[in-house]
Amino acid sequence: MTKFLAFLAVVAAVFPTALTAPTFQIVKRDQLLASYDYVIVGGGPAGLTVANRLSENPKVKVLVIEGGDFAGDDPNVQIPRRVNEAYVDYHYKEADGEWMSEPLEAMGNRTHMVYAGKAVGGGTAINGMLFDRGAKSDYDAWKALGNPGWGWNDLLPYFKKSETFTPPTEEQRRELGIEYNPAAHGTSGPIKSSYQKFLYPSVKYNFAALNELGIKTSKDGADGNALGVFWSPNALDNVNGVRSYAVNYHEQAESRANYHILVNNYVHKVDFSKKGSQYTATGVTFSAGADAPVNSIKATKEVILAAGALQTPKVLQLSGLGGKSVLNAHGIKQLIDLPGVGFNLQDHPTAFTAAIMTNPPAGGSLEDLNDPALNATAWETYVNEKSGPYTIANGNTLGFIPLPQITDAKTKLAYLKNIFLQRPETYLPSFARSERTLINGYLAQKTALAGLLATKKSAALEVAGGVGGGALSVQKSFSRGTVHIRSANPFDNPKIDFRAFSNPLDMDLAVIAVRFFRKLQATKTLQAFGSIVVFPGPEVETDEQIREWVRATAWPSFAHMSGTAAMLARTLGGVVDSKLKVYGTTNLRVVDASIMPLVPSTHIQSTVYAVAEKAADIIKAAQ
Repeated sequence: MTKFLAFLAVVAAVFPTALTAPTFQIVKRDQLLASYDYVIVGGGPAGLTVANRLSENPKVKVLVIEGGDFAGDDPNVQIPRRVNEAYVDYHYKEADGEWMSEPLEAMGNRTHMVYAGKAVGGGTAINGMLFDRGAKSDYDAWKALGNPGWGWNDLLPYFKKSETFTPPTEEQRRELGIEYNPAAHGTSGPIKSSYQKFLYPSVKYNFAALNELGIKTSKDGADGNALGVFWSPNALDNVNGVRSYAVNYHEQAESRANYHILVNNYVHKVDFSKKGSQYTATGVTFSAGADAPVNSIKATKEVILAAGALQTPKVLQLSGLGGKSVLNAHGIKQLIDLPGVGFNLQDHPTAFTAAIMTNPPAGGSLEDLNDPALNATAWETYVNEKSGPYTIANGNTLGFIPLPQITDAKTKLAYLKNIFLQRPETYLPSFARSERTLINGYLAQKTALAGLLATKKSAALEVAGGVGGGALSVQKSFSRGTVHIRSANPFDNPKIDFRAFSNPLDMDLAVIAVRFFRKLQATKTLQAFGSIVVFPGPEVETDEQIREWVRATAWPSFAHMSGTAAMLARTLGGVVDSKLKVYGTTNLRVVDASIMPLVPSTHIQSTVYAVAEKAADIIKAAQ
């Protein structure tokens, strides 16, 4: 008991309101209205953004239904350095432990943890807090795939609308070279983005090493030029040293009488009525658990699915929207034939490298926290000053590098040639090889990806981490995974098959990435510190040995799941149109990462906010 009281004292010192009663606008089932204008499924970044913006109109009644609960002032969520603990506490799990993927055939049949936030705020409550954007070309590719209004210039106002940006200090600009473009940033959005008061000075050598290889420093990745190496803000309230996440949108709306949020409840399915060939969403069916009463709630205007790239396709399939083979396998009557539901899963498969410095640069790194004395000092600094290493989740320096800059011209041309030599259906999931719409859609995506990779306008690889290595993340993946229901039971998590590296083009790019990493460590800048690559070690030398190392060690996901209800023409396997309305319905929309036809080269949280801000305006225009 003494230890517990001591812990509460520390928490209270860091978060003075942590032990007070919550003031959230939560409703219980018996407090629900008979109907709402809008019922939003999912209280993550997309759902809370849309709910906030729609409820700005006092004449509109909005309900959010979320499967998780509020994290409140939980230090594991609030303190940036505790992202791993936050994940443990606030993620979806299987009944017997972690939520695991299906066996990865191209990765030795390994399984991998599925990273998805189960809390109000969704993944933004547990993520690494990077608040970057993709390059202009990433979003222009969405538009070119047949989605008017979804290019970079269309989205930029919405990126800015979500953000309140705090510039770097003059000292940070002078000592670390952090620059920014004021015109690219917002000044009054719910999400605070900033650079920590404390940053490790040694990271500047990573910039110098990449510069030595001809990789330029971008002034500000937020202005559409997220290429080369650059500093990125975090989703961080720098005054208080805490995470800024989607709950900030909720906090703006919570005092409104027309905004309700129901937590710890799961939506089973969307309810429909039918007139002619069109289905109208009339509401949703939901409950608090497998043994709890089942309820229904009416939506007089729209139902909006914002449950994320893994749960949104599950709800669609349980509602009878999807491919016949998927639905028939679980006895679900098909209402609308949409084979693209749960198809097109994309992410950024990532290999992790390491180098040791025999003469490390001064300034330290996050690894210093492994030393008990240094860790204690860092914690004291955080409690007293809201600064120091505990304000750093995973860092602020990013390298997003185009294909022509990570390999020679001959290798690049051979890689691009192999893209066009492939038949589009060869490496798709077996069920998709007989679906002409899915094949045609994938062919359109492949063509778009090839165009992006051929230039210096879009990144093929992310190089993240400090001078001792880090993540090598494939940004333009040709593999496509699936999200399909496990059963007709709404409390069963869906089956996630990332299918990472199922297309050998991705493995070829991973080999190029490892060779680039070794070249980076061989620069004069890093050799001055005695850099020695240890992972993969020198025994991993041939292309096939590198492939085997990737198969055995890489992650299939960087928690950037997207694409499973793609915004594409229905003839291309799309699920929603450019207004985010589900094909075959009059008033069902999807607003989350699942609508992205191609995952952009970035960490996707700020993109999800921008998508949702734009979606809110689309929905308002239809009122």
